[in-house]
Amino acid sequence: MPAWMLVSALLMAFFLGSAIFSFYMASASRVIYYFYGPARKRLSYWKRWQEFFTRRSFCDDCETPIKPLNVIPVLGYFFSGRHCKNCHAEIPLIHPIMESLGGLILVYLLIQTQDFILSFLLLFFCGHLIIAIATDWTLFSLDYENTIFAGVFALAILVRKSIIAESWPDDEWFLLTQTIKLAGKSPDAISLVFQLLTGTIWIGPILTALGAFLLTFPLHLAKPEGLGLGDVWLLIPLGLLHGMPYILLPVILGSGWSVIHILFLQKDRNAPAPLGAFMAMGSILAVPVQFWFF
Repeated sequence: MPAWMLVSALLMAFFLGSAIFSFYMASASRVIYYFYGPARKRLSYWKRWQEFFTRRSFCDDCETPIKPLNVIPVLGYFFSGRHCKNCHAEIPLIHPIMESLGGLILVYLLIQTQDFILSFLLLFFCGHLIIAIATDWTLFSLDYENTIFAGVFALAILVRKSIIAESWPDDEWFLLTQTIKLAGKSPDAISLVFQLLTGTIWIGPILTALGAFLLTFPLHLAKPEGLGLGDVWLLIPLGLLHGMPYILLPVILGSGWSVIHILFLQKDRNAPAPLGAFMAMGSILAVPVQFWFF
């Protein structure tokens, strides 16, 4: 492929990725506005969804529609002068940063996986994590419907990986049962079970998601103010996507950032921390790490 074609394709991929993350950044704001904010009581449930998808992009402060030129991913931030033209409210810098991140992630995934469908499914999954970050950071609440969508994309990613690798759940289950029988006869073969769980497409992630739920749900029941139910549900799609050992990255980062948030930002040991938001951030960072080895 000529160099100019490759560069053009990568630039197009960057623009698509940034546009997708721009859509999810806007969706995160709209979820908060329509389902937790001013429009919750003003509009009926279906009317909220109608406006969610049809209303033009608007300023979060004064609700003035944004001009098309200023909606362009990344560049729109600079075209608008970094402020709303009507109320002069400053546009958060996180918008062009996240949009650029979406473009870079898509370019990376396309190069690394060599699969168009898998790359976009992964980016959509990360997009729903953006909504989780926004709602948990702002409201200390994880939207259950959004978590379900993330789980659907996680399953779709497993299906796509199965098609690529030609590995299906029944084959993996047969191999797992045979390995367990072998481990029962020879303790030296136990390590093969763990290698199988970390190397399978279906069995490992499913058991990881199930194990994460079984470990955290009792903790939620024992101390719901310390671990919310939304955090427990979020671990299921994260477990399905990452499996072992990559699930440890969002869990460790989420826990560590929560401690830092409480001790150094809130400076109150009893203050709440958006654990789900931090785990979602860790998951987005874990995606390129995980697929480096795919």
